[in-house]
Amino acid sequence: MSAPKTAYNIIILGVIFSLIYSRSFTPIAVLEGFALALFLAWFISKLDLDSRSAFALTWFALFIIGEFNNMLEAYFFTTVYNTAGSLANGLIKPLITTFLESAFAVLLLRPKGNRDIAAALKSYLRLRTAGSWVWRMIAASVLYLVVYFIFGLIVSSYVMPYYSDASSGLVIPPLPTLVVLEIFRGFIYAVVLLFVFAGIKREKNMDFWVASALLYISGAFLPLLSSMASLSVISSVAPFHLVELLADSMVYGYLASRLVGAGKIKPRK
Repeated sequence: MSAPKTAYNIIILGVIFSLIYSRSFTPIAVLEGFALALFLAWFISKLDLDSRSAFALTWFALFIIGEFNNMLEAYFFTTVYNTAGSLANGLIKPLITTFLESAFAVLLLRPKGNRDIAAALKSYLRLRTAGSWVWRMIAASVLYLVVYFIFGLIVSSYVMPYYSDASSGLVIPPLPTLVVLEIFRGFIYAVVLLFVFAGIKREKNMDFWVASALLYISGAFLPLLSSMASLSVISSVAPFHLVELLADSMVYGYLASRLVGAGKIKPRK
């Protein structure tokens, strides 16, 4: 696809995504829409999959990283979801919107690979023994908690006053709940990245860049913009969270790429 044609399709995607976020075409919706369009144009260009598999992987990644994992955290950190049922109902709309986003992106950007995701994953898993994958997934899950706490503590003096304000709609769960929650979220990230690493092109440092960009743009930047529209207090701490989440994404993206990524290893015989 030529550069002008790609640019045109990205603009069309940006408009479509903006309307998906808000029919009134608000500034935040436009920013979200075009940021996602640019990201997906880059992300899909790095996939080595056929169109059907590229759609499935993109939908899976956007929904789990951008929506489910964040809404799971919101269940414990905000008063938005009071019951598991309300959380389940809240996931219906994101499931549909990420389906539409992925479908439009694949339709307009047209992936050039020819691999099937199931075959790609099967081949990818053969790179290491089952035992190696188990400890690597456990390590990736636990290290997410470590990264989360390190950068969370760095910005805690700036954001804690807002989380402690009952009127903000934000709450701090008990420490044991927090530890279990973030390890589980780390495991979810590791599983999604395992699929993503299996489906992308084998280029130098590509695991790291794709993981970091996916975690930050889809999993942090865009959800934070959405939160600013529904929780006005977020806007006060957004700059600190943006820096914190960028550091989270880069560091965890690197760790995940070393633990779950293919790196320079050769397939086992």
